[in-house]
Amino acid sequence: MASETNQEATVQYTLFLSILCFALTLAVPDVAICSEAIPSDAEIIAAQDNSTLLEVNGEAVPRWMFDNALRDVLRKDDAASEESGSSSLAQHQRDVLDNLVAMKLLEQQARRQGLTVELSGGALRATIIRNGYKKQEDFRQALAKAGMTEQQYSEIWSQQASVNRLVAEKIVASVDVAEDQVLARYELDKEKYPGASFQDVSEQLHTILLEEKRRDAFDSYLARLIDAADVRVADPHLKAIYERR
Repeated sequence: MASETNQEATVQYTLFLSILCFALTLAVPDVAICSEAIPSDAEIIAAQDNSTLLEVNGEAVPRWMFDNALRDVLRKDDAASEESGSSSLAQHQRDVLDNLVAMKLLEQQARRQGLTVELSGGALRATIIRNGYKKQEDFRQALAKAGMTEQQYSEIWSQQASVNRLVAEKIVASVDVAEDQVLARYELDKEKYPGASFQDVSEQLHTILLEEKRRDAFDSYLARLIDAADVRVADPHLKAIYERR
């Protein structure tokens, strides 16, 4: 079996696909951030739209989380903008909604199974990120530009860590790959490895198959949660986008 670290990496790749990276990874700049007045936590919170955008099994997800995530995605995709009305914008909106719902469902499951990570775990992560900046003010400025306080950043990291525990300990813990499955894949894809024997590529193929099976296990688990979930989208336009299958 691969390590828990590898399992967590699979979760990041499968679930977030950079949609929530606005909250989980703040890029450390090579140079100091331009000197600007840093808003206080109260000012950051006052600027957030805390109205309920989603209800997932009766638990609210605030609008600001959607707005921040979408803004981050659009910043990375010059082809889409909020004014364009393009199909790519609708797809981005749908992706963000899907990921917010998935995160909330998985977090709920982690809580039910006693796999939550305390806020101190998120605070530790925030400290590690903060220490990567030349000045603490730069970290606070980056958070302000991302539209959240350090407390909120720590809370989201704690939720992520709880989801990682759920995936590692409950969803993919028993997934394994038998040698005959590795051999079957080798026979199927032999032409991709010219001149290589089974022994030469067996470890590589085992890793590929293991990740595929873990991803399938995760996707199936999440699909069951979604099928059984009560998801309500308050915004009529976004509701239509979310329900468009």
